[in-house]
Amino acid sequence: MPWMEKSSAELAKDLGIDHSAVREKVRIIAEIIRVRKGKGMTQGDFGKIAGVSQARIAQIEGGVGGVHTTLDTLLRMLKLLGVEHRITFKRRAA
Repeated sequence: MPWMEKSSAELAKDLGIDHSAVREKVRIIAEIIRVRKGKGMTQGDFGKIAGVSQARIAQIEGGVGGVHTTLDTLLRMLKLLGVEHRITFKRRAA
């Protein structure tokens, strides 16, 4: 996966987007891949459940479209795989 060969900071800089957003999306995509494979599902199997093509799943998982995929879409994918998620907020030290 090309995007996994770079750090999230490098990827964010290359794309001109926020580092924390990239880091979180990369983490979620890695979890989607882990769970999908753990369930013995192919990208095509998951695409049918998600209502998209195998090619789109490959784009998201492979980084071609992953970091530009909305957080809503990634969280929906987790839900379709049966994964509960929780978003938490922490205040940064001043």
